[in-house]
Amino acid sequence: MRFTYIIVFLFISSVHSFSQHTLKAVVKDKETLEVLPGATAIVKGTATGATANRQGYLEITNIPAGIQTI
Repeated sequence: MRFTYIIVFLFISSVHSFSQHTLKAVVKDKETLEVLPGATAIVKGTATGATANRQGYLEITNIPAGIQTI
């Protein structure tokens, strides 16, 4: 099975209440740079995640403060 590599353009913005953060990203194929609608991103160790829309855009909210793995 061929794995698709992705490039995620990360735009992290702070949400000031409860030290939670928001991740906004456009998910693209590394080789073709085409957007990947339906791609899923999850914050490792949590149930927090999102699925990219038709334009490859996704937004994950309520990310705990600190260094996280997506």
